[in-house]
Amino acid sequence: MICRIRGTRPWTAFEGAKLTVTITFTDGSEQTRSMTLHTGKLGVEYKDDMSGPSLTGEVLTDEQAAAEGYIYGVYADIE
Repeated sequence: MICRIRGTRPWTAFEGAKLTVTITFTDGSEQTRSMTLHTGKLGVEYKDDMSGPSLTGEVLTDEQAAAEGYIYGVYADIE
């Protein structure tokens, strides 16, 4: 899931925050998951000149980010 967050707070304000999501399915059952938010350099690839960056699903080290494309963003670890 990707969401865009607008505002004036820096991305680092999300580091360590907790997020709880409850999903209700069509049969009426529910499932709840808790996640811890983190910020970091997220790996991207450019598939062609017409589209923007596509996330690779990797969180990069500083060394990897220096050699590869990345965006700085928020990601979650599911507990």
